[in-house]
Amino acid sequence: YNGSGVFVTGGTDSPDLAPTGAFQSKPKGATDAFVAKISPNDGSVLATTLFGGSDFDEGKGVCSLSGGGVAICGTTFSNDLSFSAFQPQLSGSADAFVCVFDKDLSKVVWGSYYGGRADEEGRGICSLDDGSLVMAGNTSSPNSAFRIAENVGQGSTPPGGLQTSGFVVRFNNQGSRIWGRYLGGDAFDTITCIQAFRNE
Repeated sequence: YNGSGVFVTGGTDSPDLAPTGAFQSKPKGATDAFVAKISPNDGSVLATTLFGGSDFDEGKGVCSLSGGGVAICGTTFSNDLSFSAFQPQLSGSADAFVCVFDKDLSKVVWGSYYGGRADEEGRGICSLDDGSLVMAGNTSSPNSAFRIAENVGQGSTPPGGLQTSGFVVRFNNQGSRIWGRYLGGDAFDTITCIQAFRNE
């Protein structure tokens, strides 16, 4: 919530969810991600857009931004999303993604895939006071080729071999990665949510 609306994200097969004027009003794959802006006063839908490519896409985390926009993260199997920030191309069969929209959901400010040669899913996202974003999710990729972990000490190698581990990554407000790390132990680990708390 950023004073102008409550944001919701998920996945949809519906061909008529988003209106004309949205960033993406028509489906491109079997399932697309979507984000909706809802009035906190009466529950009316203020804006909606689809977001996806030719394969499966699903939004799983959402946060509002101080300028009125919104960021979502999720999982994608599509290799044709239009991203120009940190990672512009799909790496494994499924990658996490992060995408920032303007307040009207009519424009993508920046977006990025995030993943190695195995599979990733973005599960949660939050914004910090400086406009940067922190995304958390799950990965089964080793820290080679595309590096899940960067600019950290502890958490630079995947715990538990190539089993699923959590990951956390921070991007600046232009979509460049500041740092990334694994999070987990010697067995199977997943992350399902992230939240930033501010000192009032």
